[in-house]
Amino acid sequence: NAENDAFIRLASLVRDRTQPSIARATAAEHLSSFGQAGVSALRSGLLSKQPLVQAYSAAAFSGAPLDDSLGLLSSLTSDEQPRAVRDQAIRATASVPLDRFAAGDRERINELRKDYEDRLEALSALPGSRFGLATYLHRMGRYTEAMTHYQAALQLDPTFAPARTNLATLASEQGNVELAQQTLEAGVALETAPDSDRGHLAYLLALVLVEQGQPVEALPRFEQATRLAPGNPRAAYNHGLVLANLGRLQEARTVLGEALALHSQDYGLLNAMVYVLIESNQLEDALVRARILADLFPQDQNARGLVRRLEAQLR
Repeated sequence: NAENDAFIRLASLVRDRTQPSIARATAAEHLSSFGQAGVSALRSGLLSKQPLVQAYSAAAFSGAPLDDSLGLLSSLTSDEQPRAVRDQAIRATASVPLDRFAAGDRERINELRKDYEDRLEALSALPGSRFGLATYLHRMGRYTEAMTHYQAALQLDPTFAPARTNLATLASEQGNVELAQQTLEAGVALETAPDSDRGHLAYLLALVLVEQGQPVEALPRFEQATRLAPGNPRAAYNHGLVLANLGRLQEARTVLGEALALHSQDYGLLNAMVYVLIESNQLEDALVRARILADLFPQDQNARGLVRRLEAQLR
């Protein structure tokens, strides 16, 4: 499918040493969205002799890198590397305990971490630098400090959606659901912010409400998310499933149908529509959607299984 083709092109571009460094670096940046599947190609970027490619490849690692990537990332913190490369390697390995590094590297890594933090602190009057410091501390597991800096970034720029998203997510993970909801509600109410950002925040707020056992209260937020950011099929997907779980199947079909009119090849929306149609006992319509799903995703065993089961039921 299109996503797989994009992954293949990006991975090939990162590995192709004949390409300009800016092209390879941009490919590495986009490859980060594919998670662990992109790690092999990103390691090729780390081995590149082009600092720009190395920096963007290092930046694409999030959380604790795999053991066979840690050595490469650690090597990028040497004094011979440009500062931009060292900084991205330090960020990428922020969540890794010092005792996982080679004994001879630990003191240097520790000093570089402190230096990087100090430089971000020195620029903390800028929202972007404050956010950078917050995400760095977040990765290091210093959650209370990270939340303080996310809040400071929002005081400097209330429309800074990534800081608001990260603060709400971290607060929720730490059990402070009240702060998470307040943070998201404040962002949705900001009429000066782009509709796409407000729609995404409304979607996150709806998910928080569902997780708190308040699915009915979440419905207006799902509707708001779809209205403000129709380009996000995840909002309609979850909206439809919540309606279905509440027994409001006709409304669920409407929500999913409207979303499919905009995103006709979205796997999640098609799968959810098949489920809702089956629950509605509209098996012929469900089979039509299941066949579309199987044609679009021929490697998906679930889609093929749905077609077989529905065909058997309709015989």
